Amino acid sequence: IFIDFQKAYDSVQHSSVRDALHYFNVPVKLSNLVMETLVETRYKVKVGNQTTDGIVSNVGLRQGDSLS
Repeated sequence: IFIDFQKAYDSVQHSSVRDALHYFNVPVKLSNLVMETLVETRYKVKVGNQTTDGIVSNVGLRQGDSLS
């Protein structure tokens, strides 16, 4: 069996994470903290000595993150 985890992580909708937390009865305060780590996550790309402006991510989970 082969699973492409990169695509699996990249396609997770943040609203699905919120729904799963609610489904498993995670306390609201903890759920809100989790969602704060996902909402408007910004990434920057560095090429040589230049860094891009922040790129906002609306979907996906960071691989290696404890939430993942």
